[in-house]
Amino acid sequence: MNDKTNMRYNGFRSADDGGRIFEFSISATAQDAFLISIEIPSELFVGVNRIQLQEGVAISYAKLKHLLTLETADDIPRSLCLTAFDLAQYRQVPAESKRRWGYGSNNASKTKLEGS
Repeated sequence: MNDKTNMRYNGFRSADDGGRIFEFSISATAQDAFLISIEIPSELFVGVNRIQLQEGVAISYAKLKHLLTLETADDIPRSLCLTAFDLAQYRQVPAESKRRWGYGSNNASKTKLEGS
């Protein structure tokens, strides 16, 4: 994506299969803005490696941004569907947060008692 192409997240809607469709507006220099819809099928929201609804925007944005580095905005299809491969490539899994003492960690409770 060059610095003259802008992407804006417009919102999401439910897909027919229960998945979600995330909509983005793309505008480039000397061109009217247009919409691109990225669908995440319902099966990607269930199971062991399921994604959270909140992750859908970031994953869709990352996919779209990557596509804009490979081709011009005009060359990108107006409707895309993400796959499990896309999730593996674009998903940002946050590092496990450190637990605070008193919230389910036996070691943390011991630290609290020892540090008193």
